[in-house]
Amino acid sequence: MLHKTKELVGDRIVATDGEIGQVDEVLISPQSIDRSRSSKSAISVNLSRKQVEQSPDVDTKKPVSRQYEETYARHYGISLYWAPPEAAAMPAIERAAQTERELEVAERKAAESHLRSSDEVIGYSIQATDGAIGHVEDLLVDDETWSVADFVDWKTREVRLRMRRGEIERQPAAH
Repeated sequence: MLHKTKELVGDRIVATDGEIGQVDEVLISPQSIDRSRSSKSAISVNLSRKQVEQSPDVDTKKPVSRQYEETYARHYGISLYWAPPEAAAMPAIERAAQTERELEVAERKAAESHLRSSDEVIGYSIQATDGAIGHVEDLLVDDETWSVADFVDWKTREVRLRMRRGEIERQPAAH
């Protein structure tokens, strides 16, 4: 299901032993989310309050580096979400032989990226394949993967869509 980020702000984040904050206050890996316990106004996570309190410090007002994400993943013992899914399931020797190249490519791309607040992206120009079409008013997040589709060019402050303007204009409005 898709969610507007503006509608998620203020939702409670609930650990296994109580509330730990709100969506705009706490940085949690999507892999920690327990969809079976989440509701319309609360996102439940498979972490204790103590685990979150002892997590590596981060300034949520600044972009989060991939290096921080790696530290965070090691702290919680979770896989790197940008690595190929089969990398986590394979034995170490087989994984090294079969996925080394894929991991190198993923890590190179990841090193160039940083997590950003949705607040930073709102207002960016939207570029279709054949020109400008508007500005970002909100972002849609997929609650299966907690990802945002398409590409943001941080240098030009543009969101680049893989559609022509006419295709975009024919899309139904998001609710």
